[in-house]
Amino acid sequence: MRKVATEAWLSKSGKAGGEACTSIDIIHVRQPGLTTYHTRDQNRYIPPQCGPRRCLRRCTMDSPRSHLGSPGGPLNPITPDRANRESTFMASLRSDLRSSPVHDKISQFNTLAMQSKSLERKTADAALKRAMLGREEAEGEMRRYRDETKVLRVQLEKARDREMRVSERLEAVMEQHGRAKETYAHTKAAWEKEIKHARKKTFKNDAVIIKLQEELKAARDGWRSVSDHLDNEKARGKAREQEAFAARYQMVSLEEKLGEALERIKVLEQERDAMRMERDTFRDLAKEEEVARIAAEGRIPLPKNEDHDDEFASPRKKKPRVSLR
Repeated sequence: MRKVATEAWLSKSGKAGGEACTSIDIIHVRQPGLTTYHTRDQNRYIPPQCGPRRCLRRCTMDSPRSHLGSPGGPLNPITPDRANRESTFMASLRSDLRSSPVHDKISQFNTLAMQSKSLERKTADAALKRAMLGREEAEGEMRRYRDETKVLRVQLEKARDREMRVSERLEAVMEQHGRAKETYAHTKAAWEKEIKHARKKTFKNDAVIIKLQEELKAARDGWRSVSDHLDNEKARGKAREQEAFAARYQMVSLEEKLGEALERIKVLEQERDAMRMERDTFRDLAKEEEVARIAAEGRIPLPKNEDHDDEFASPRKKKPRVSLR
């Protein structure tokens, strides 16, 4: 039998009527298959589902001392002498237990129990921290889910409103579609009539088009002949333009030559006039000199000259002044 854990408890039970309390030492051995409690009075099997404290209480209550110490009626008040006797007895009992090797084992068991309790406390604290973290994460997830739920609700409301608007629009469109079908039917009938009338007009217009095509063909032939004649006239006009351009060029050159000749003629005329003036001047001077010479000789009188300042003229006689007095 492999020993897994060992625990010890010290249980005290008392008798009514001032009797001394007796102690029962219980050693709890846990094994995978069963749980056994060893006492001073008996070796009794207790199933695993029954805790050590519960089973100890049950064993104490089942003993005859427990029946005697716990009557069914009310408890009697304790006296001072009884309290002193119990305290002295407990002190002596504790001193005996401290000196006994059983107390050492019990202290070892208590130490193991405290260590197991500290381990359990640490495990419980870690589990509590994990639970708190899990709770915080769960609360965060819950808040996120609530926010997502709110957003989804808003989107759902919007989708419902959109669906209502779309349904209303669809109804309106269906009504318009029905009216459009009716108008299409009426329009189709009217267009069929118009198409028949247009076909008749088209047949008439085809005959007119044939006549017009013949006239157009004749007009094209005439236009071709006219265009040929026009091309010939254009060629002649271009030749005439070239001749006129050459004539203009020659005329411009002749005009330039004529201008040069006129300028030369003007220069020659100016030279001629100057020569004439010089000749007349020389002639007049020669005549005057000849006349002056002859007059100086006394052959002929000097001619009258209107110029009063002429140095060769004869002196004039002074007229007498007439007084008006």
